[in-house]
Amino acid sequence: MDNLEVIAGLEYAKAAERISREAHLKMQSVLTRMPRGGQMEGAKLQIRLDQAEQSCRAYAQIWQDLFERANGGNLTRENVDFIVAHVMDVAAAQKANLFRGPDVPRLASAAEEAGMRMDGVVGSIRRDLEIRIRTQHAFPAGNPAMTGKPQVNITISHAANVNFGSQVGTINSTLTVISERGPKDQEIANVLKAWTEAVLGNGEFKETQKRESLDVTEELAKQAEAKPESRSLGKIKALIAGMHALVGANDDLSVLWHQYAPHVKQFFHIS
Repeated sequence: MDNLEVIAGLEYAKAAERISREAHLKMQSVLTRMPRGGQMEGAKLQIRLDQAEQSCRAYAQIWQDLFERANGGNLTRENVDFIVAHVMDVAAAQKANLFRGPDVPRLASAAEEAGMRMDGVVGSIRRDLEIRIRTQHAFPAGNPAMTGKPQVNITISHAANVNFGSQVGTINSTLTVISERGPKDQEIANVLKAWTEAVLGNGEFKETQKRESLDVTEELAKQAEAKPESRSLGKIKALIAGMHALVGANDDLSVLWHQYAPHVKQFFHIS
């Protein structure tokens, strides 16, 4: 158990750093582009709440993965109780952190909304773990969906993005395959997942630009899925450079791609 706690601590620190960095970029965009007032404060609150929720879910996922690996792909009732109890602690800490620092949202309803959001996150995680353990008990062997391998899901949060359903479906299927192969593959899958969601959620990016960016992401995902000896490094370099050109005029996406591109290059061993 001590070893698992050390691993969980390191993994959570890495996840928290990534989540914090992404939240900071979003916050800077709000502070520079949005006029002061209730709208800005509401946007700040949502960013902080999203950050808190992502932190709770990352913590739960880390422990779920560790327990399932240690137990041959299954959770025990003790594992579920442990995860839920500790997620409650993380949620309480995140709720307290919401009202610290220079970018504290100044809304009268902030405390109440934060409490409801964190309670909802804990309840959602508890429910998902309950579903998972019951499914594992119902199908104890031979079910590839219960092997403990992490899955990647891309959520389209804007109605307009239904126009990209086919592309997103292809990317999601490819990333799911990649994510099942190991930690390094899971990391690149998460990077491409986060990038896809950023492109889809950017209100200033035109539909044609989103489609072109998703085309590049799809090709990068296919290259990541292929065996190393079958990959085209020249094509991968061109895809990475092409993405830089596609998002260069969009400040938010340009900054994000500047953060994600090194991870992509590292995965493909490109200097």
